[in-house]
Amino acid sequence: MKKNVLSETNRHFWPNALEAPEAESPASEECLQCTRHIEGCVSPEEDTLPEEFDPLRKASAFSPGKEEMSMQHGSLAWWEQVAEIARLQEIQDRFAKIMRVGAIITTNDGKPVTSPSNFSSFCLKVRTFSEGRARCWESDADGGRRSLEAGHSFAYRCRNGLLDMASPIIVEGRMVGILLCGQVLLKKYSRTEVEEIADKEWPFARGRDQEALIENFLSVSVVNEQAIRDAMDLLHLVASHIVGLCERHLTERRLLQRGITLIHEQRNKEALERNLKLAQVRALRSQLNPHFMFNTLNSIARLAFFEEAPRTQDLTLQFAEYLRYVLRKQSQGELVPLGMELDCIRRYLEIYQVRFGERLRSHVEALHGSEELLVPFMFLQPIVENAIIHGIEPLPQGGEVRISCWVDKKHLVVEVTDNGVGCTPSSIEEGVGLENVQERLKLHYGEIARLRVESAPGKGTSVRIALPAREGVLVS
Repeated sequence: MKKNVLSETNRHFWPNALEAPEAESPASEECLQCTRHIEGCVSPEEDTLPEEFDPLRKASAFSPGKEEMSMQHGSLAWWEQVAEIARLQEIQDRFAKIMRVGAIITTNDGKPVTSPSNFSSFCLKVRTFSEGRARCWESDADGGRRSLEAGHSFAYRCRNGLLDMASPIIVEGRMVGILLCGQVLLKKYSRTEVEEIADKEWPFARGRDQEALIENFLSVSVVNEQAIRDAMDLLHLVASHIVGLCERHLTERRLLQRGITLIHEQRNKEALERNLKLAQVRALRSQLNPHFMFNTLNSIARLAFFEEAPRTQDLTLQFAEYLRYVLRKQSQGELVPLGMELDCIRRYLEIYQVRFGERLRSHVEALHGSEELLVPFMFLQPIVENAIIHGIEPLPQGGEVRISCWVDKKHLVVEVTDNGVGCTPSSIEEGVGLENVQERLKLHYGEIARLRVESAPGKGTSVRIALPAREGVLVS
């Protein structure tokens, strides 16, 4: 009986995982998920992605409405109309160059949207065979489905024996494509081992073709586990950036086409403003530059290691978890369960606890049934930050921030109070953070949502928000 050479890849990358049973398709292969870590930085020279494309470019070639509705969501025709393929190609090429891996964007069924970037000679050779090309497309599509189910970048072994990674591209709530990278190995194989792989996995190649594939396979790059983790982190960020490009392009093109009609039909003005505001919200969220944060975390972790500073290590982990939540959820939609927001706020408070020590006390409480309700992503953070910076910090003795959540009839009520210095009504009206929260609430709930602030000098501040109690299911 031949040794299962391909299963060694999973054991090498994830030695503590149970070995998955052998199956006929890659859907049963062991998931190469990334554990808690804080690596993910890139070089300063490559610290930014390209600027957004001109929204008026090729506007005359796109006519939303019936034409847009007739296109299958995520098809090649959809991509050609919705996205600037040349700009996506530029982003993909830069990513492949930075990480030194092969990369490509495909439809949900694995058909290429962009041209391959930095593909290995082995993969290029495989795709010259019709059966090999079909197997690659099927493997890419399966990797995309599994990354969608996992809710994050997913590492897996392709049907031809290489390590690949996939991240779903979700536009307006639907998966429209897959960003893939990889085509690497985690260990160097001997010729004998590769011949065993060829006999089992490459039935479409015989004779000289198989010999050529074996030579190409032996030349595939070998990387370490940390390189895979870094690639998975950056893969998710690039996929999020692509989502932002597509959504903004869709919104801007629709707004452009509706502009002429809106001159005569003022009743559509509210819908236009809502779409524009949502695009602005996404634009603000997409400005988060994660590279500086990851580099900072790396520096803190190294100092903690050398100085044997456990409190510094705890702070690093809390900030890493906070950052991971922000980066992973920012491209999955505006609404998230309240429980996730509160977990994020707890980490946020623990980070400030290191700075303030005993001067900052906090209490977070959510009554039964409220944590599953949906709320706008990161809507609590500006309010809690105001309570700490403007309420508690000026007091020499410090103070307490309390967050309470409960359901009152058909409304979710969230209250943030502090016993800090308080402020005057005019100071409240000038607050930018609170104004942004009010704008976001108005976008999601209209006039139904209510936000009330009570404060007076020396008596602390209370911010109470009442939202419609919406239930939903979050894709984990």
